[in-house]
Amino acid sequence: MQNNIALFVTYNGLLDQLGSSQILPYLKGISTHPRRVFVISFEKKNFSNQVIENLSSNLEDIDIHWIPMRFSDNSLGKALDLLKMLYMVAKTIYKYNIKIVHCRSYLPTIIGCFLKLIFKHKVIFDMRGFWFDDRRDSGQWNYDNRIGRAAYYFVKRIELKIVRSSDFIVVLTESASTIVKTMISPSVPNNIYIIPCCADFCHFLPLSEEKKLRSKKLLGIPGDAMVLSYLGSLGGLYLFDRMISFFIEVCKFNKNAYFLIITRDWSEDSEREISKLDIEWLRSKLLVRPASRSEVPLVLGVSDVMLSFYSKGFSRSGTSPTKFAESVAMGIPVISSSKVGDIDTLTKELSAGIVVDLDNEFELIKAAKSLDSIISFGDGLRDRSYNSLDLSIAEELYKELYSDIDKLLWK
Repeated sequence: MQNNIALFVTYNGLLDQLGSSQILPYLKGISTHPRRVFVISFEKKNFSNQVIENLSSNLEDIDIHWIPMRFSDNSLGKALDLLKMLYMVAKTIYKYNIKIVHCRSYLPTIIGCFLKLIFKHKVIFDMRGFWFDDRRDSGQWNYDNRIGRAAYYFVKRIELKIVRSSDFIVVLTESASTIVKTMISPSVPNNIYIIPCCADFCHFLPLSEEKKLRSKKLLGIPGDAMVLSYLGSLGGLYLFDRMISFFIEVCKFNKNAYFLIITRDWSEDSEREISKLDIEWLRSKLLVRPASRSEVPLVLGVSDVMLSFYSKGFSRSGTSPTKFAESVAMGIPVISSSKVGDIDTLTKELSAGIVVDLDNEFELIKAAKSLDSIISFGDGLRDRSYNSLDLSIAEELYKELYSDIDKLLWK
């Protein structure tokens, strides 16, 4: 008789913001499939044991068994974590005779594919983008010297091996699917699934005019202000400096514009970067607000339009910004930089805003001048986007994936 457990492995924490918005909802969807789900994750040490116990109990209620591990906090850090992950994944596979190992991103997949040589389970490689190239494109990987280039080519060979060793691959975009297909031998079955980053439309509800005015007041924004927003991390691939430059251009045409920055990453360095611009009025127009997942709709909901500017690079082909889905769920159009995953196509198909080439100054000035017409894309945007980007769409695609695996295992 076939084992009825799937093991999901992630190096992200379920208690982190990413875990609560992107991992837990999908796990809950997968758990409605007949297979029981076991989860191994790594959690930050600032979360108390009580918080972990509470989530563990909630997950057991929906038949998800959680095996939380803690990040190492010494100089060997990641190496120790990988050894702990290797041990726990091997132990769990052996103990429960697990036949499906669902690996989120690269490090868990390297371990899943290595252990496949021993235990002969099926591996799902949930790519989440091109991880090694993300680090190169964001400057985290020093590619300018011989050692850096040699290391990059080495890990790219590892990437090729795990792609070819995986039985099923999940990518976020059509562009990534095209690239991955070139990495797989034509003789290998084409088991590639495109599942974009979606948003829970039941969570990201538009604000009524009354609630919007109330939220603006709490945030210190005038009721009649035009609000541009940004949601997420700062630095790296996210071109915050270009968003600030665009906002300055907007203010030339709309003196009542404000820029709401929803992030946990604001720091003294961020303040210094703003000060360096030496624009006296600018800081008073910027509102920085950290927000938990439960708070994001109330804060983001005051926005008229959201900005999403990314640096260029090969890795962008695999990017599916969650912030895009969350914004359109609330009926807020997005001004996106071009050539980011499938955003160009989605923006056009859903009439979800506009896409701009950040190297084209004319396009940026034109967008800054025509914000009123861009904001009008918000009318009916939520309804237009539901069938493409609601969380239920991703849940159904994951359930379809698991059903296809079951068919393969029962052959």
